[in-house]
This record gives sequence, C-alpha cells and structure tokens, in this order.
Amino acid sequence: MRRYKTDDLTVHDLLYKDEYVNTATDVSDDPKVIMSDSKRLNRNEKYEVLHFLNALTGKNDAKLNQRVRRICEWMIHEHLPSDIQSTKKIRNWIADNYVELSKSYPHDD
Repeated sequence: MRRYKTDDLTVHDLLYKDEYVNTATDVSDDPKVIMSDSKRLNRNEKYEVLHFLNALTGKNDAKLNQRVRRICEWMIHEHLPSDIQSTKKIRNWIADNYVELSKSYPHDD
C-alpha cells in the first residue's frame, strides 16, 4: 500500500504551477485571513488556489494527503464548470464529483 504525505501543498507541489499568475502574496502567511464561503476563487491566481487546496478537509475535518489535494487541483483546472465560482460551491462540487472524476486522474504521483 502506497502512503502519501499529509502535509499541506507548497507552490512547488502544484500540478499547474507554471500556468498560474503570481500577483497576490501568500495569504497562508497571514493568520487573520479566513477564506469566506461566498468568496470567489480566482482559479488563475497561484496563492488563492494553493490556499484553497490546503483549506480542504475530508469527512469529519480529516486532513487530506497531498495526492488528494492534487486530484482536487486537477479537477478544478480541467473539469470545474466556469459558472461555479464561490469557494463553498467549489467545495460542494468537488465532494459531489470526486469519486467519479478521481478514477480518471492522469498524473502519476
């Protein structure tokens, strides 16, 4: 059985790190920044995507491993409909679609 690190992702762990823009600062460094459920996620902004992925949790607030977070990144990048923009709706969409879409995850972690 393969084990995956449960640490948060870093910029270097992102699948699409070279495709994101980098105009914001790293919000994860600021403990006062809390991601609002109604906030619109900028899918092109490196640190917004990184912070969003690291804020995701599983059932009962279980910590996700890096592979699961990268699958979520891939889902957002490749499959998330453009009309789904709030962080809450994106989290719900991931939860609703993870089992089926993760079967076709193309990257070899």
